[in-house]
Amino acid sequence: MGPFDVMFARFPFGRSDDPDVTDWLIGAVVSCKLDPRVGRIANFWINETPITMSRNNAVEAAKADKCHYLVMIDSDMKPDAYVCSNKNRLDTDPSAKPFWDSSWDFILRHRDRGPCMIGAPYCGPPPHENCYIFRWSNFQSDHPNADLRIEQFTREEVVNRSGFEEVCCLPTGLVIIDMRVFDNPLVVPPYFTYEYTDGREQKKASTEDCVFTRDLNIANIPLYVNWDAWAGHWKRKCVGKPKPILREQVHQKFLEAVQNNISGKQKIRCVHPFEADAAAIRNAINGGDDAGVHPTSGDNSDLAGKANGSGFEHESPGPGSSDSGVVEAEPYLFPATTEAPRRGASIGIVSRRSVATTVGGA
Repeated sequence: MGPFDVMFARFPFGRSDDPDVTDWLIGAVVSCKLDPRVGRIANFWINETPITMSRNNAVEAAKADKCHYLVMIDSDMKPDAYVCSNKNRLDTDPSAKPFWDSSWDFILRHRDRGPCMIGAPYCGPPPHENCYIFRWSNFQSDHPNADLRIEQFTREEVVNRSGFEEVCCLPTGLVIIDMRVFDNPLVVPPYFTYEYTDGREQKKASTEDCVFTRDLNIANIPLYVNWDAWAGHWKRKCVGKPKPILREQVHQKFLEAVQNNISGKQKIRCVHPFEADAAAIRNAINGGDDAGVHPTSGDNSDLAGKANGSGFEHESPGPGSSDSGVVEAEPYLFPATTEAPRRGASIGIVSRRSVATTVGGA
């Protein structure tokens, strides 16, 4: 497969990128040079406002250069903020993965399924530090008119997520875009623009990244968040990923921890059928003959064709830990939408000794 040409686009406000951006770019370009799947490496930067214009310029530059993929990185990002090999990391998460390596592998496996876009998760500035990842929701059931809204994942929901999850809206501080998305007749310029609450444009309703990625999603182009590749976000402080109150840290009667049921030893991981171990995982779950793999109660085949969202695995630390090797939990499918199902699902509860639950065939 390939090689594919990649453009790296930067937006050095005031002609300055944070040193974390520079360090990450050096590492990403070196990885590209060593990867036979990468052809030409193109560079683009613009020091101009508004950011809507700058991002549109980057897209047109990638088109003109006939690049297959466009990587955008903002000047205030701290990529790979929890990866062990990053000497300037915010903290250490043993399950964290470098954004470029993991996202590049995923987007190439996805290529035969059509174009997509992948983004690194990160949070906004204090005092709220909300997570800039979004999903479709509604206000009520069985409404005769369109009743849709976009809502953010809560801080408590994102802390233990892992893998690649399909979402409806992404931030664009660190993303990789398959340039074929711009061949879709529903994706038209200007791609990046603001939306306002009033005709005089006095107050923003939607920022350019939300407008662009939402419109891609409406055009049926998959958007994925790479939960294993959290980025820091430099504001007056570098905003990292949320740190919840863990159930191991508090007394059982502390209501919030009990309700959240968040453990620092567990992850919820999204797994897709085209990932490397998908077939082996599916066989293990359906057969139940692999160590640590257990089908859930009920008929798993009944779930196939009914799941509209990503498959999840629940991971536990396995032998030698204070927790049991298998997490006793119900399978979890998310998100559920009103669209027709795009894929089936095989569901299982597994330990870290084997890999995990996987989405079924297309």
